[in-house]
Amino acid sequence: MPIADPFPATGPVETLFERLADYVSRSDPQWRRTIRGASSEDLARLTQMSGLQDLGRQYPPSYLIYAQHLGQDDGGLIAPPLSHRSIDWLLGLYEEAEQFEYDEMSPEAPLVGSFETGDQLSLDFRDGSSGEPAVYVTSYGEFISFYAESWEKLLFQHASLRAQRRQFPVTLSFSASQAGLRSALGSRGGSAAEVLSQLAEQEGLMPAWFNDRAHFCAAASDVQVWTKLPEEGGIVIVASGAARERVDGMAQRLAAQLGAEPTR
Repeated sequence: MPIADPFPATGPVETLFERLADYVSRSDPQWRRTIRGASSEDLARLTQMSGLQDLGRQYPPSYLIYAQHLGQDDGGLIAPPLSHRSIDWLLGLYEEAEQFEYDEMSPEAPLVGSFETGDQLSLDFRDGSSGEPAVYVTSYGEFISFYAESWEKLLFQHASLRAQRRQFPVTLSFSASQAGLRSALGSRGGSAAEVLSQLAEQEGLMPAWFNDRAHFCAAASDVQVWTKLPEEGGIVIVASGAARERVDGMAQRLAAQLGAEPTR
């Protein structure tokens, strides 16, 4: 059933797991029983093998909290195309790199996951700052494209999509290619993010605090829109709601303004 408060609470990073678990459990009460954390020994080994220890750095608090509670099994929290993210898998990849003396693995891009395509997901430690690093798609140390502003935002972006699909009876998915999006925006100007923000305001939707330049999520008690804006172009939209008529109406406006077509 739709919930009155559509998004999770904000708070200090120390409360990340409690906030995340509370939010996910609203639509999946059994979720806590399916998760499994990593040991402190495995986390220390991962820090050493990633090269962060040699830089005098550490995985950020948001990732360490995730790993402590969900590092071996996150209960399906993070959705495909991210296919591998357990600490055991990451350690195995670093062990393989060490065995075969791969020199492409960079300590400035410590791994946190992998895609079905074979590319990896890494944290960005290139600037040497002490803040939460951004998350990038990488290929053996080479930065390819921006993925999320921080690991905490990534977790809630995935949790939001998971909850949206579970709590609403009607879900429609759309996508537009880079060329299609460019054509749709060409006559009106502006960006996809600006169109989405205007649509959210017109529909009475509240934008999520975990939005960033690659994601736009907005919701009311009876409808929610989740959007991925890949850096390489194109757009993926998931619209869900309690009533078919409202979801269909939103979908038609999104299709007209962004050149998006149904994917299923």
